[in-house]
Amino acid sequence: MKDNSFIKKFRNKTDSDLRFILDNKEKYTQKAIEASTYILKERNGELIELETNKEKLINELKEDKNTWIDFEKKNIENGKKLLCY
Repeated sequence: MKDNSFIKKFRNKTDSDLRFILDNKEKYTQKAIEASTYILKERNGELIELETNKEKLINELKEDKNTWIDFEKKNIENGKKLLCY
């Protein structure tokens, strides 16, 4: 990571600026993305990994919700009603 020239350039950027780079990865080089991740981890510990895990969890919950909605629709179509408390 020491050979990444972006680390020195990005040291003065705010956390918001670095997160913007990570949120728009398609617009930046791999070295810029790596430097942003490295600096944020250095400043905030494992914050990036926690955010990534949070996003994965949200996506899993959305998938579960869609699965449940599909299940409910199928049962209603078959004339069954589900009681939820």
